[in-house]
Amino acid sequence: MAINVNALSVLNLTAAGDLDQLQAALEAAGFSVFSIDVSAVHDDETFTAAVLAGLPVPKDARADGFDALKDHLRVGLAGLDSSDVAFIWLHTEAMLDGALATLLDAVDIFVALSRQVYSPAETNFPRRIRLLTFLTGSGPNFPSLTGA
Repeated sequence: MAINVNALSVLNLTAAGDLDQLQAALEAAGFSVFSIDVSAVHDDETFTAAVLAGLPVPKDARADGFDALKDHLRVGLAGLDSSDVAFIWLHTEAMLDGALATLLDAVDIFVALSRQVYSPAETNFPRRIRLLTFLTGSGPNFPSLTGA
């Protein structure tokens, strides 16, 4: 079964086995796709470091906590040419054991950011961006998007 990009929400749980098909579907639909490896995340600081290494943020961005991270991501998104952006977290299952609080806080940030950049008039963002976030991983918490 093919992945229908238009049926996806701002936050999606995805089986790691769907990753190649997901990336291909997003790119075919015109999305700019960015990935971060969260397998070594164990707290807010290591999550922020992973984001700074893989997502669009200013070159001088520093890991100064989640408030700064929100600002870095907004600036990074504003600098992109694309109006459709996907963030893919790799190995998210690793965060379920020992970094669950960080995972929940980070998800809240990304969902809020998706809403902010989709409604630019309400949030003083320069233009509308459709931002989708995918938490990919192995195990029963990460269902297949392809029905496989």
